[in-house]
Amino acid sequence: MTTYVTMRNRILDEMVNESLTTAQVNAAINSAIAHYQRERFYFNESRAETFSTVASQEFYGSAANTNIPNLSRIDRLVATVNGTRYPLTLQPWELLEEKSSTTTATGQPDEYCYYAQQIRLYPIPDAVYTVRISGLIRTAALSADGDTNAWLTDAEELIRARAKWDLAVNVIYAPEIASAADDLGGAALRVLNAETVRRLSSRISGYGI
Repeated sequence: MTTYVTMRNRILDEMVNESLTTAQVNAAINSAIAHYQRERFYFNESRAETFSTVASQEFYGSAANTNIPNLSRIDRLVATVNGTRYPLTLQPWELLEEKSSTTTATGQPDEYCYYAQQIRLYPIPDAVYTVRISGLIRTAALSADGDTNAWLTDAEELIRARAKWDLAVNVIYAPEIASAADDLGGAALRVLNAETVRRLSSRISGYGI
């Protein structure tokens, strides 16, 4: 398994430039991950996040689940009511703004929107319901040397190439290295995209923010 320090040391070894610092390489790795976080790959989907509604509470942000502000795409919300799962319907923010004209319009929620890094439910929940989120979640920046995530394992080649491109363009100003890293990154991206298509080809798209 590749860790933060393992990737950093490999980049330093491959670029062979004594002027590079660990802080610069660390920043390039996190920047590379941030660059691709909003794209869908087979390894960055999640349905592990849930939150509990509160009676008469309409909006749900980081206090309900710390990852709600980090959602880059919601594929589906599902509420569990008495052991039965009910999918919620995505609506435009403007529509819920019009429909939710009073704070007394409570009930079992069946619609939602995502606005200002919060999930808004309609009707306003009248009780405690568990809501599961399926979608793409941006990961926290790497910090400790031993940190790792799927971007350093499944997408190791892609992130390493992008980090090297970043360093070559913005730090050491080496166009030949940047060009080579760009080619390697493009090849790695094509491989990941092809594998993602293979793994997800049986699914029907069309949901999400």
